[in-house]
Amino acid sequence: MKFVVSGNMQIKGVPKTFVKELEAASKSRATELIYQQIGADHRLPRTQIKITKIEEMSA
Repeated sequence: MKFVVSGNMQIKGVPKTFVKELEAASKSRATELIYQQIGADHRLPRTQIKITKIEEMSA
């Protein structure tokens, strides 16, 4: 399934928004993948990443 995940993150104290598309088996897996990707790309802990919406894309 494809998901669109949107939310906010704090980079050096500055709030930034994000919207990402990804494939995952479930919403909970999509959440984990977002935490992993953003955390790795920006060296952020999960506490600085806030997911506001997860939507499943229709085919």
